[in-house]
Amino acid sequence: MCTKVVACEVPWGSEAQKPIHLIFPPIDLCKLSSGEKMPKVKRSRKAPPDGWELIEPTLDELDQKMREAETEPHEGKRKVESLWPIFRIHHQKTRYIFDLFYKRKAISRELYEYCIKEGYADKNLIAKWKKQGYENLCCLRCIQTRDTNFGTNCICRVPKSKLEVVMSPPPSRVTSELRVLSVQDSALLDPGGLYFAGPD
Repeated sequence: MCTKVVACEVPWGSEAQKPIHLIFPPIDLCKLSSGEKMPKVKRSRKAPPDGWELIEPTLDELDQKMREAETEPHEGKRKVESLWPIFRIHHQKTRYIFDLFYKRKAISRELYEYCIKEGYADKNLIAKWKKQGYENLCCLRCIQTRDTNFGTNCICRVPKSKLEVVMSPPPSRVTSELRVLSVQDSALLDPGGLYFAGPD
């Protein structure tokens, strides 16, 4: 059974003024359920500035990677872990346009503003990259303390000189040196029941 959803009419305001606004355009649900894809969203009708044809293939490739990352299955992953590839690709796209304009001076201001307006680059992330201390910021989420349990920043914001170095032996050595003794070797057992011995 095919149904067609038509626009709903919702009255606004008091009884004196009754303008009617349409909320949804008509959608044919049969077409969507039969596997037909929604049309591509057009970014703008204005023609892109000069130089667009040079950066378009790279941006299209990154858009394709973004679509793959968004549709990738996330079973068995934490909620934040499934978003990491999306943030990484978003960073790549924004850094690509930032480097072309500010570092290499390879694109015009008009093309740079076009990319920001059309959503190819994140203007808020670029604004942070221009500030001292935020040059290597990976995403805006790292500095938003409201997203963390204890109101702190992401670990990528901690200077490398302040990080603690945790020394741990390589896994292969640990497995060769760890030996669980049997009950017959009770004289050598420590209180935890494990004895760390060197290789025989």
